[in-house]
Amino acid sequence: MLVGTDCAFVRRAFDLKQSDLDCSGLLDRAQQTTTEVFIALIPLTSPAEANQFIPPANQAFQRLIHSRGIPFIDLSPTISPEGALLARFIFDGMHYTEPAYRLRRAEIAAAVRHSKAR
Repeated sequence: MLVGTDCAFVRRAFDLKQSDLDCSGLLDRAQQTTTEVFIALIPLTSPAEANQFIPPANQAFQRLIHSRGIPFIDLSPTISPEGALLARFIFDGMHYTEPAYRLRRAEIAAAVRHSKAR
C-alpha cells in the first residue's frame, strides 16, 4: 500500500483524522487477506508548502501501522535527504523520474526480501 502525496497538495481538503480513518479501513481489509502488507510512507516532495503536511501525516500513519505490526518503508531519507525531493527524482514538480521509481522498487524489494528471511 503506497500512501500518496495527493491529499497533502490540497490543503483545505486534507484532514488527518479522515485520512487515519480511511487508512484504518484499508489496513483492516488488507490484513484479512493472505497477502503480506507493507506501507510506503508519503515521501517529501519538491513544493515546500506541501511538505508541512507530510511529516504529521506520516507520524499518524506510523502510529497506525505500528499498532498493527505492519512493516513500513520510508523513502524520504533516500530521495529527499535535505527535506525536499531532489530535482533528479522529479520531472514536473510532482511525478517521479525513472531513477526515483528504480529506487522505490529497490526499497520495496529489499523490504519484501527482509520479511521473507524472517
